[in-house]
Amino acid sequence: MIAPLLILASLIPTQADTVSFQSAKPVWLEGRETEMNVLAGFRAVIEPPPNGRVVLRLTASTIYRVKANGQFVGHGPARGPRGFYRVDEWDLRPHLEPGRNVVSIEVAGYNANSYYVFDQPSFVQAEILADCTVLASTAGEGSPFEAAALSERVQKVQRYSFQRPFSEAYRLTSGFDRWQVDPRAALPAAACAVQPPKTLLPRRVPYPTFATKPACWHVARGTVKVGHLPAKPVKDRSLTGIQETLKGYMEKDLETVPSVELQAVANAEVEAVDRPLPADAHLTMGSAI
Repeated sequence: MIAPLLILASLIPTQADTVSFQSAKPVWLEGRETEMNVLAGFRAVIEPPPNGRVVLRLTASTIYRVKANGQFVGHGPARGPRGFYRVDEWDLRPHLEPGRNVVSIEVAGYNANSYYVFDQPSFVQAEILADCTVLASTAGEGSPFEAAALSERVQKVQRYSFQRPFSEAYRLTSGFDRWQVDPRAALPAAACAVQPPKTLLPRRVPYPTFATKPACWHVARGTVKVGHLPAKPVKDRSLTGIQETLKGYMEKDLETVPSVELQAVANAEVEAVDRPLPADAHLTMGSAI
């Protein structure tokens, strides 16, 4: 019994594990904290001091992505045990410019059981600090975080798989992400409500570097064609087995079903290229290099 007891003891938070927010409270789109597959956007416009560290401290459920002036900063949160939420801190200084800056947070609230993330009510809790001064926070001091339901991501889509929650489908229009770059761009306002307090944990794991690897080899090029669906399209249990124990939207309610629709797509032509890809090459759909 010694080993199990040691494991249990390591999971009990101690005083050294405590982390807190200076001002921010957890918030979410009013009345939608348990709604499935909602993508919400939160934006703060700040004018940081010219020098010193500027940090975004936040946690969320289920998954978030942060940008500053349209530049990717990071995503999270780091995973934690059920009912606990790890707090991340992102250094914003490398992404800031003189004058007004836009810090945006996109949060996907899944509210669906999976082997990937917990089925827990959606929220975000965030504050931007310049040393100890709160520049912006959710339902706290400083500039407010505006909120909106982001409609470019289709809400009623099938699960990605039995193990994971929802797949992603988008209907993008010109300027759909301007709110993340231009402080003057309108963000369709949505009312927010403060959520119950959350039990917080420090991150305690290294941050990823998000290094990018450019494509280096051109394998082939070709065209595809859209034909007819097979007489009996293949349908996974994540599409047909939706019920209380496998949460999701019923097939009849889906706005799009890519796993079925793509069964009508096939290769029309394939031509081997098999050569190095120049570092400055740009791949354009419908165009040859």
